[in-house]
Amino acid sequence: MINNKYKIIVSMFTTTIISAERVYAEISLKNSNT
Repeated sequence: MINNKYKIIVSMFTTTIISAERVYAEISLKNSNT
């Protein structure tokens, strides 16, 4: 049970990091365009 909870937390954390990197990349692209 603990291992399953840990896997869920890690996957959520990874998804958050990936989406944050995507947003950061879009922001930096917009900043370089202007």
